Amino acid sequence: MKKIAVTAVLVAFILSMCAGCFKPIPRAPIQEGVQESEAAGKNGSPDDADSEISDKNDGSEDKGGVKQPDPDDSGSDRSNVVPGAHPQAGFSNYQTAKGDALTRLTEAYESSDELVLAIGFNMLSVSVIDLNLMALSVLGEDPKLAATSLGIFGFTDIDVQGSGDTYRLTYTDSEGVHTELTCEYDAAKDQLKTLMLDDSGRIIMFFEYVRNKDTYISQYYYTDTDASYLIRCYFDKDNIAAFGSSTASAQPESIIGGSGFTEEFVKNSDFYAILKDGKLFVYNQGKEITN
Repeated sequence: MKKIAVTAVLVAFILSMCAGCFKPIPRAPIQEGVQESEAAGKNGSPDDADSEISDKNDGSEDKGGVKQPDPDDSGSDRSNVVPGAHPQAGFSNYQTAKGDALTRLTEAYESSDELVLAIGFNMLSVSVIDLNLMALSVLGEDPKLAATSLGIFGFTDIDVQGSGDTYRLTYTDSEGVHTELTCEYDAAKDQLKTLMLDDSGRIIMFFEYVRNKDTYISQYYYTDTDASYLIRCYFDKDNIAAFGSSTASAQPESIIGGSGFTEEFVKNSDFYAILKDGKLFVYNQGKEITN
């Protein structure tokens, strides 16, 4: 795991020198994070009531039977992205929105050497973490196709069970780690929860996201041989891009079904960056920096 993380850091660092570097990257695993704030666990959770999709216009549905969102529900194009009927489409929409937010953040700090030093390395784990959730990108309508797709990436012993909103997938990855992944996906509310365990029952990763109109709220809890880490995200289509990373003492409470979330969700005692209304605020190891 550590060897892969180092490779990911090197790849992401090279890509960070290029414009749009925080778009999703084809392959690389996680980077070690830093300290979790006690305050981070005190924030609220996203309003699941607001995340329900309205059908005021024509009652049309997509192929999976999911209702189209109301274009008047929000003034942004992102709010009109139709939730997918399966995790594959929902996770893809989430990654696209996250990539857009990371690009906005990059554009806000890249003109300042001080901000580049404060943010650049700390954001590597945020930008590459989704690559450890590759299995979500193949959980579509056909389980056999999911197994074939994972096999292309060197996964073996693949077994996919479930459909609709609940899935269970087991496989051995290219590092020889046997993994069990369970996924719960609510297409109507556009929210997803995933737990990955190794064959000893140790948590490899806990991930979940919730969509509230044009805003996504997400968190990643993952473990290495000697520590556990937490990444939290809050971003919308074109204004707020907030990300924080820290070490963690325990798996966080679920954000699904909660309410009262803001960009404050990402704050912790080690590192976070919040871009809002064109103003960038960064907290890094006790030091505050703005653009």
